[in-house]
Amino acid sequence: MITKMTFAAAAMTLAFAGAASAATLTVTESQGQNRALVAGSVDLDDAADAGGGFDLNALNAGNAFTGGDDVQIHGRIVSSIDQFTIEFSSAFNLDFDFDGYDLDAGGSVAADLSGLVDHDVVLAGDDPVAVASGKEVTISLMDSMMNTVATETFFTNVSSATQSDANIFSNIAAGVYTLSIDGTQGSATGVAALYDLKVSAVPLPASVLLLMGGLGGLVAARRKRAA
Repeated sequence: MITKMTFAAAAMTLAFAGAASAATLTVTESQGQNRALVAGSVDLDDAADAGGGFDLNALNAGNAFTGGDDVQIHGRIVSSIDQFTIEFSSAFNLDFDFDGYDLDAGGSVAADLSGLVDHDVVLAGDDPVAVASGKEVTISLMDSMMNTVATETFFTNVSSATQSDANIFSNIAAGVYTLSIDGTQGSATGVAALYDLKVSAVPLPASVLLLMGGLGGLVAARRKRAA
């Protein structure tokens, strides 16, 4: 019994340690991609490219992402596919990121157009101008065997901060995945599009942490009586 309680207490300690050390990895396709490097971001053009995509775990000191960790991905896509390998040790969500980032060194995009937008949103000052036909972008998650786990298709500029739900995929099980952003299909495939995504690990529920805390207290009480 004490061994089981000790294990629970250790799990509780690790959970709190993970929450305390939660971090955000921010990556940007910058040089040559008409995106300004987001402050505090890793420039993907200078990062290691593994198998036609970027290994975000390698950029995270080789660690899988855990509860409370976020990954912000800012890119630009034309008639191509961007891929990112990512591993989570807990369930995670994928959302549009509506913080609003620069298009390039000389232009900016309003916060309500961040997420998935046409590249040509700055034509007359900062007045957004959308391509009439829109650009189709498919966002998919594939497992380690490259089987599709979840997929959604969006058209620029349907996404904005006024959209009530930024969520693309929710509560995806822990594991190793390839995140694919495909801009090769649909209308206006020669048009560039910007995407701002955020992948967030789901923290353990507070009730679970409380349970672990209670078990840890029982361990301490048992040891005190044994002494």
